[in-house]
Amino acid sequence: VNREKSNKRFPVHLWHRKFLLIYILNRKNNILLENNCDIAICDVSVISKEKEITRFTCDNNKLNKVEALNLLLSRKGINSGPCAKLFSREVLKGVEFPALKAYEDIIFVLNAFEMANYVVSTARTEYKYYQNDNSAMSTFKKLPSDDIITATTFIMEYLCKREELDETCVYVTLSHLMQYALSVIGGHDKMAQAFIKNTRTVLRKYIKENGRYL
Repeated sequence: VNREKSNKRFPVHLWHRKFLLIYILNRKNNILLENNCDIAICDVSVISKEKEITRFTCDNNKLNKVEALNLLLSRKGINSGPCAKLFSREVLKGVEFPALKAYEDIIFVLNAFEMANYVVSTARTEYKYYQNDNSAMSTFKKLPSDDIITATTFIMEYLCKREELDETCVYVTLSHLMQYALSVIGGHDKMAQAFIKNTRTVLRKYIKENGRYL
């Protein structure tokens, strides 16, 4: 791969070990430039206690916007975070992380995918994601933040405008919110009660206003 051309098209961007990932992608996978893609992704292997518990993969494919969004929002083939993704400069114009502590990554990635025409995936390289029981996300599961409500509402508002997307995206989005709510049911502190109340408000709104989601 022509590194000078690649660096202009695909900026070095984002998270922790992503720099290594970008180097690997640029070196080994010419499809990034050959397909004139807007976003390039690779497999994600989710590991817990030294064992792979799930894998996000799209094999080797070129996806249009709708296909990519369906896989992203249904969380079937594309993970929700920015890791294992290489974004072109064009799709990142005006795209920023929201001021949230949780689920800010899915909003960022969703906005970037909305700007993309094509997403190219490769299964020849993988990103290993190690789950940590002491991580910030594990803490949020014990005491969810209202940021999750904010992010869920953002995604649902987006889905209401994009009816060509599969209804699985709606089911998965609301199910993730429910998982957090179920984790604090029975809690008597004010934050837990407020989260459950806000979750009910979100569910009632989108189930009531959008009959196709029932």
